[in-house]
Amino acid sequence: MFQTTGKLLEITRTGMLGNSTFLIGGSVASSLGGFIFWLLAARLTSPASIGLAAALIASSTLLISLSDWGLSVSLVRYSPLTTSRHILVNTAVRLAIVLGVLSVTIFLIGLPLWSPALLEVRQSIMIVILFLLFTVGNQVMAYQDMAMLAVGNPKFIFWRNIACNVPTSLFLILLVPLVKIDTVVVYAFMLPNLIVVAYTGLITLPKAVPGYRFLGAFEPTMVRGIWRYGFTNHLGNLLWALPAFLLPIFVVSFDSFEAGGVFAIAWALTGAVFIIPRTVSTAFFAQLSKSASSCWRSIIVAGVIVFGLGIPSVLILWKVSPLLLSLFGKSYVDTALLGTMLLSFIPFSINTLLFSLLRVSRQIWWIVMFSASYALTVISMTLAMSPEGIEGIADGWLAGNALAIVPGFITVFLSQRHDREES
Repeated sequence: MFQTTGKLLEITRTGMLGNSTFLIGGSVASSLGGFIFWLLAARLTSPASIGLAAALIASSTLLISLSDWGLSVSLVRYSPLTTSRHILVNTAVRLAIVLGVLSVTIFLIGLPLWSPALLEVRQSIMIVILFLLFTVGNQVMAYQDMAMLAVGNPKFIFWRNIACNVPTSLFLILLVPLVKIDTVVVYAFMLPNLIVVAYTGLITLPKAVPGYRFLGAFEPTMVRGIWRYGFTNHLGNLLWALPAFLLPIFVVSFDSFEAGGVFAIAWALTGAVFIIPRTVSTAFFAQLSKSASSCWRSIIVAGVIVFGLGIPSVLILWKVSPLLLSLFGKSYVDTALLGTMLLSFIPFSINTLLFSLLRVSRQIWWIVMFSASYALTVISMTLAMSPEGIEGIADGWLAGNALAIVPGFITVFLSQRHDREES
């Protein structure tokens, strides 16, 4: 018992708790900034304006996931193993820009097929340009974050989150008199991100990774060396994240922009607690990529951190939800919707930790199997209940996450058994 406890404490000291603290701290700060931003947006604009912004942000996030190709994960996995880190980062960023531009172009051309409700976006050349820069910029930013995490600087992610999310409220106040009311939320949310990604690429990252340049050389051999691991993780990440990306789009598609605005507020508040499993699982993955610590001992530590912080946070948020939602206005008070989303924290966290455990398995194709079963389960349940409106979509999200735990445990068990047989 004492030996096991000592090993758990050793894992904690070696970086997971420290990395988790900075990652969670940055996400909490960004969530607080986001809370103030959406609160002001609800007061100064309209549900339709918020719904449009939420749909565009969700679309951008989905496109980033589609065009990632797994290189962001590979930066964490392989940076500690190479002496040519700057070449790896240069190659990843250059490829991110190309893939980002391509994904946005295809998305905008194909809007009549996958989201006719967003067709009006193409009528504004400024919104199109902003959406393109925001999507490509955030794609690059994801690589910048992983590069800084790989060199052992999680503090950067903390301050980067603050820089991206805290100034948005100021931008909103300044832009309300200058920009049309239906698009002002989009401008205010996206512009700070573009400033941060430019500053990081031109100043911060070159200091942390000597030899890195914002538009550095592309080295194909780097991609060839990690493509199998990267592509498998990319496919797994894409399938894993797909249900969450589609939720705001489902609401707009099956209901209205007004309903999308109501859902966006509840989804943003829920995201304040979802950052705990997401950030801890990232620290968990980074820790195991650097050391040979026991996966199961590490995941116990990760689970203690997730539920030790998460359960009290869920209970507090649920307790104050009537008051909290009323701050946004009467149109946004839907405690049943928020309660359902908060309840999904437990199954979502379990699935997130299982997914991170699979990412360090030797049998990386198990990642795709788990992610596919997760996406199929959650999306199927969400679509099945979508005729009931936003409440039905929330119920489908909760039920899908709960049902997905079973295939998740089975997949992890099989992958661990194969790893032991190969050892």
